[in-house]
Amino acid sequence: MIHTKREKQINREPCISIEKRNFIAGLWHGAFLALGVSLTQPTTVISAFVADLTGSTIWVGGLSTVLTVAGALPQIFIARWIEPRPRKMPFLLLAIYLRVISWGALAFLVFTIGDQHPLTLAWILVGMLVVFYAGGGLGNIPYTDIVGKIIPQNRRGAFFGGMGAIAGPLSVGAALFARRILADVSYPNNYALLFLFAAIGLTIASLGFWAIREPSGDTSDVHMLPWKDYWKHLQSTSRRLKVLIG
Repeated sequence: MIHTKREKQINREPCISIEKRNFIAGLWHGAFLALGVSLTQPTTVISAFVADLTGSTIWVGGLSTVLTVAGALPQIFIARWIEPRPRKMPFLLLAIYLRVISWGALAFLVFTIGDQHPLTLAWILVGMLVVFYAGGGLGNIPYTDIVGKIIPQNRRGAFFGGMGAIAGPLSVGAALFARRILADVSYPNNYALLFLFAAIGLTIASLGFWAIREPSGDTSDVHMLPWKDYWKHLQSTSRRLKVLIG
């Protein structure tokens, strides 16, 4: 009997170690993601940059609409393809590095072009932001699935609460740092630096997911729906959502 208990304890220790590792790695990602995103807030930094480039409030309002669509639309098409996969981590990492590349490329182009061609830079900004938000939309699907698999149900409150407690001060610090950069560095290099630091922050955040050990999900009963059936499912879900919202 003692021997059996000892065996159970030994077999359980690796599981506990992996759970702890995944928990810490998830907090790491959430903290540095918040830091990176706070450096390039769309309602403040991005809007101010667009206004400086174009001098038009129409551009600012239109960009907000474009980014909302760019963040939501990929999820509709990608979810059908990702859902049957037993492991979602490769898709999440793809989404993360799409965002890193978009910010890094934008920083390089702002440094290179400068303020000589503001309208060209404005269109480049729109293109890179579409990539960034599309990456976010792509990442939302595997992220939810991965967190559901690696964080036990009884620890999810602590996980998201801890993430908020760490991310909050980092976000405030990043916002103050961004304000200092915008004030002390000449235009448009100040914005280029913010995009560069945001890319670095997201890269550091991605290390958390490299450290996570994602278990393989049971997808034996999950199959990719034909497009016709998938659209019917979306329409049915949409109707239920309307009833729920009221």
